[in-house]
Amino acid sequence: MFGFKKDGSKDSNKRQHKRVDFFQSSYYLVMAENRAPASSECWFTNISAGGLSFDTKKTDITEGDEVKVLYKIGTKFRNDRLNVRFIRKSLDSFKCGCEFIEPDTERSDLIKNMITH
Repeated sequence: MFGFKKDGSKDSNKRQHKRVDFFQSSYYLVMAENRAPASSECWFTNISAGGLSFDTKKTDITEGDEVKVLYKIGTKFRNDRLNVRFIRKSLDSFKCGCEFIEPDTERSDLIKNMITH
């Protein structure tokens, strides 16, 4: 029925990093040997120091895929690799939750600065 934590609260958010809304149109590229390289449009919806989420209308992506994304934080352009952790159908698109593969201090600082301001 209802999932409550031991302290009685209903919130079960177990995230390591605070996330913030992040709306930006961009592109992703699935990095797989068995697929021809082709970029696909996406729309970022949120970001944290641990990863980001984007929506896409394409069905060429699966959980566990590695993707490369292009985006901008402030005045900095980023081109990062992520692992697709989950995909959920949402109306006429797919919501993809992704985790950054490699740690990057500059990226983390940019995101943390964006979250706190």
